[in-house]
Amino acid sequence: MPKSIRIRTQPGKEQNVHVKLEQDFDLLEILSLKMTQDDIYSRMCGDYGVIVGRVLANGGFGIPNAKVSVFIPLTDEDEEDEAIRAIYPYKEVTDKNDEGYRYNLLPKEQQNCNHVATGTFPTSNEVLNTPTVLEVFKKYYKYTTKTNESGDYMIWGVPLGNQTIHCSVDVSDMGCYSMHPYDFINQGKPLEEFESALKFKTSENLDTLPQIILQNKTLEVVPFWGDDDLCNVGISRVDFDLRDSGVEIEPSATFIGSIITDDDSNYINNTCLPSKYMGNLCNLTTGTGFIETIRETVFKEEDGCTPKLEKFSLLNGGKVIDGNGAWVTQLPMNLDFIVTNEYGEQVISDDPNFGIPTRAKYRFRIGFDNKGSSIRNGSYLVPNLREYDDALNYPKSYVFSDDYRDYPEVGPAQPVSQTPAANGDDYFYEFRPNRVYTVSSFIDNYRQLSAQGTANNRWRFIGIKGINPPTEQRCTDITKEFPANDVFRGGSFLFGITQTQLILQQISILLTCVLIAFNALSMLLNAYSMGLQGANASTWSVTSYAAAATIIDAPIGALLGSAFLSSWLSTSIALTIMILFFYTPLFYILINNFKVMLKLTRYPDCEPCVCAEDQYEFQIPIITLFVGDNNKVTEDVTDAPDKVPLCTMGGFNDNAFYWRGKNDDMPNGCYKLQFRNSVWILFYSALVAIGVFTWIPWGGMIALNIAAGVLATVNFGLIIDNLWKMFQSLNQWRVLKNIYNGLCQGVFNMKFSNSWVNGTLYFFKFQRIQNPGGSTLANEACQFVIYQDEELDENGIPTGNVFFYYRTTPYNSGSGFQPLNPLVETITQHQGVNFPTTITELGPLDECTYKLCKEEQEDCYFVDKLRPSSYQKAEVLLGRLIERKVEIQNFSNFIWSGINKFFGADGDPTKAWVFNDGNRRWGSPDNVNTGYFRARPARLIDGDISSLLATNNQLGIEAFLPSSTNPYYNSLTVTTALANNVTPISTPLNLIVSDAQLINCLQGGNFGIKETQVKAYYGWVKQGALPYGGWNSDWSSGGQAITIFMTGNQQGAVTQAPAAPLTSPISAPLYWNTGAAQLPNGNYGLSVGAPVPVPDTVVKLGVHQYFYFGLRQGATSYDIFLNKYLTASNE
Repeated sequence: MPKSIRIRTQPGKEQNVHVKLEQDFDLLEILSLKMTQDDIYSRMCGDYGVIVGRVLANGGFGIPNAKVSVFIPLTDEDEEDEAIRAIYPYKEVTDKNDEGYRYNLLPKEQQNCNHVATGTFPTSNEVLNTPTVLEVFKKYYKYTTKTNESGDYMIWGVPLGNQTIHCSVDVSDMGCYSMHPYDFINQGKPLEEFESALKFKTSENLDTLPQIILQNKTLEVVPFWGDDDLCNVGISRVDFDLRDSGVEIEPSATFIGSIITDDDSNYINNTCLPSKYMGNLCNLTTGTGFIETIRETVFKEEDGCTPKLEKFSLLNGGKVIDGNGAWVTQLPMNLDFIVTNEYGEQVISDDPNFGIPTRAKYRFRIGFDNKGSSIRNGSYLVPNLREYDDALNYPKSYVFSDDYRDYPEVGPAQPVSQTPAANGDDYFYEFRPNRVYTVSSFIDNYRQLSAQGTANNRWRFIGIKGINPPTEQRCTDITKEFPANDVFRGGSFLFGITQTQLILQQISILLTCVLIAFNALSMLLNAYSMGLQGANASTWSVTSYAAAATIIDAPIGALLGSAFLSSWLSTSIALTIMILFFYTPLFYILINNFKVMLKLTRYPDCEPCVCAEDQYEFQIPIITLFVGDNNKVTEDVTDAPDKVPLCTMGGFNDNAFYWRGKNDDMPNGCYKLQFRNSVWILFYSALVAIGVFTWIPWGGMIALNIAAGVLATVNFGLIIDNLWKMFQSLNQWRVLKNIYNGLCQGVFNMKFSNSWVNGTLYFFKFQRIQNPGGSTLANEACQFVIYQDEELDENGIPTGNVFFYYRTTPYNSGSGFQPLNPLVETITQHQGVNFPTTITELGPLDECTYKLCKEEQEDCYFVDKLRPSSYQKAEVLLGRLIERKVEIQNFSNFIWSGINKFFGADGDPTKAWVFNDGNRRWGSPDNVNTGYFRARPARLIDGDISSLLATNNQLGIEAFLPSSTNPYYNSLTVTTALANNVTPISTPLNLIVSDAQLINCLQGGNFGIKETQVKAYYGWVKQGALPYGGWNSDWSSGGQAITIFMTGNQQGAVTQAPAAPLTSPISAPLYWNTGAAQLPNGNYGLSVGAPVPVPDTVVKLGVHQYFYFGLRQGATSYDIFLNKYLTASNE
């Protein structure tokens, strides 16, 4: 091993060091610098010195890339040289050149993404290519260097005596700990001093630039070798500290989020019954709020081991939530102060007054400034994942204390250092500098457990609903859409009226058809009656003439024959005229010109389908020969048909005969009701037969009766058959019209519940019942969703200050998360995940920080890829799925259920399967039966549709828009593309990933963010083998009593790897149970040859990728964040 001698010195303390060398050595070490024996003994003279020092920040952290020089004044000789003086005019260190720059060592060119060029130090090209610059460089910058990674520098061969040592520091060019404009802004510097929060200004007046630090010190340089003894070495020491210029590096994390709540008319009452319109998107509101904080410190309690906590006030006393319910605030770091020790190593400081803090641990209490009184909202504790189910730890689960010993699981067998709070497993969260974080909360689908009836109304649950209201009721001009992950059967008064109108319209059309048929048959009967009269007259006429020839009284017979002949001829002629000019055209008008065009509604634009232009064309034979087209009554099409999108929906698999016209030539979505041509042909045949047989003497009557009877009977049958077909068509049209009207009128009510959402806290309101006497009641609010805590003073006496917290997930210290807490509820009362909270990390603050401090695989930059809401329009997807499921089913499956078929109709999950009832999703518990389910009141959409909609609203998934340029989605615009594969109970449609890297980073694990806090959630139980399962796929919260939840890290979970390339269709993406025996590789399918595992039955559908940063359009916390931090990057 090489022999070395260390020269001991104290960083930050200037002194001249003298060391006596009395032994052999290979290296001489001082600070982080090393000098070889050859370096030392190569110069035996004592007419030069060596300067060694360190550039510090925060009194102890070594700054890399600081520039240090021994200032050399311009000589009188060179002052006369105009070329040299133009490059280097400095006789004093404070002198300025012609451009106004002081003496500095700052580069002329940009060094990194955070840096702006604002200096005069020659570039390498100038030195190599310009002789004058090279001459100046060799003469005046000969004693110039920069600090190493430890902040240390060494300058050899410095002339002895007093010298001016100059240090130039650009704090935007110091590596990972470089400062950004927003760091100065957070410390109080006005934004006007910078180009933006991400870009510094440049100026020749360096004193006006916050990022530029120029320091000068005078030092007496001692000889490197001693005066008499060659074994003595002298080193001149000089350090610089940014604190001397008033610059302090104060790292912080950026914390963003939002709060939303209901208006006072929507709340959960004291009997735990939610209001019908709780969570309705257009009824949500917001306001100003506060964030209280408790954080860990570097100090210890009396035991010398337990870290002390402190109450810490954010900006404005914690009132950082604006009137739009959004916040973007800074969380200063205050733990693990890093300093550079004598050896150049970064170590944790013993004194928080020295060094750069590198982490922090916070706990938050967040709420509205105006909580309300009898109808009010509570507060959220963040993070808050566990509600212990034992009497000792249960009240500690909602502690907001500045003493670790007040938190759960503290006891003789469990030191404080091993508790969830101290470890950061719950109650506190560890933050890192220059990163972005947001809140994450679970919105449970709480529904009161009670008998069927009002309490189990399908609307009465906690969650966000009405995400897709009818167009005329939308509020998205001011309200940001919430991501949707399920659909329930909504409805409205207007939809009820529309249904009634359709029934009445159906009845009126049917009555018209019956009247037309009755009149047509009546005319046929009248014609037959006239024909029968004529036939009788012809028979009697022949009989009379025969009698005249054989009977003696011939004149009387002839007279009778003449009379009957006259009657026969007049009747026959009249009948012929009636057939030609009355019965035939009138019947033609009634039968052939009966045309009723019924339109479906196009979705999602909710416009009527475009049908043929002859909707109500009225034609009369013979007369129409003299009538022009202008006299025809036709459909009034507002838009040119070739400019209006056609309807894509088809009918049921067993369509009625005339549903698209006689020749099946009407466009999709058009029902053209008409009688068959055979009715007219047979009727006309009957008229001809009657007319012809009327003219035939004697035998005509017999033929007339036979022909008229047969033809009338057949015609009657045909008319009845046509009426039945039109009745079927009307029924189908009415059912389909209801379905598509329901889509347009929000009956397919999109909601969000049973899942985690990042970026917002939903403060649903509740009713508080107070004691008129003033004392606090035990349960002043619904205990199944609210925890009530009365503050105690230092002596344990109630202060009367009551806090209401949204309940978190029941937890047992031995067996983990539980479906219920026996201290609060029984199995017949309530069970669920409830409303836990944690923190989601969103990676580095800006792309430049990511590049400067790029760590290993665990680091991702993706905050610029987020959106104010992960909501993506799902109307096209929903409409397409409904169309396909209709087209491949028989009408008999809808005849009794109609639109309700998609919502489980009236099917009971505990009863035998009935196809017409649709899906049997269970959902929220119900104590009517032994199983716990949502049953009929929930009316949830088919599970395969629900999982598709849920995935469509996740970040990183490409929205289903067939009009896009995506070839995969575009192929689905063909009507039969899905129809051949969709079954009534499932769909094979795959959504595709638009940004695999974003998903990777959000998920974390070994390819993204480190594993974070473990939380509970409901798994999505996939029924069936297709990617999205069948229509009975559902949350694991239903079907039977809940025995265990899924658990996994908030981030750091494993996700399925799609087949390469990433643009190919993949399923879901399915999320993996972290306890599965076979896990996919962590790089999301980017490696080759890795086996593709079989996905678990229960997949993570509602865990990571839903985001919502605020209620108000353009004023969400993400909008504020973008404007503050990402403007420069976006440009």
